[in-house]
Amino acid sequence: MSRKWPSFLTLFLFLTGTFACSFFNSDPKPTLRDRLGGQINQAQQVEQQAADLWDRVLFGETVNCGESITVPEPFFLTVKEAEENPPSVAIRDSLNNALGELTHAADLWEQECQLDRAVVPLEVVREAEDALQSARDLLNQSVSAWTVWQA
Repeated sequence: MSRKWPSFLTLFLFLTGTFACSFFNSDPKPTLRDRLGGQINQAQQVEQQAADLWDRVLFGETVNCGESITVPEPFFLTVKEAEENPPSVAIRDSLNNALGELTHAADLWEQECQLDRAVVPLEVVREAEDALQSARDLLNQSVSAWTVWQA
């Protein structure tokens, strides 16, 4: 009986050591789904930040030009990723279109800050709000497609 215990203990230590090594040395590279989901999440946060900024402008609040809207870079798929994961192409396209709309809203803000006007014209605010609504719609489309892809 005493022989079985050391063998079991050795096996246990070997397996836990192997598990720990594989756990801690696992490849940290996120999957395509994780990358897309993360980029969508980041874009949603930027959309919310931009919407808050433009809403404050709309309601007459003085907004400091030190507040900026930083839009993530467009999402990139390799040819191999696109071929192996066809749903990712549609998600990428709607996400990148949303990022384009967010960039438009950010550019409008930068232009206003360059002009240094006391009041932002209503038509500029409307243009920014329209871009943000379009971005929101495209992001919702991206989220829906990404969620279906997960199933």
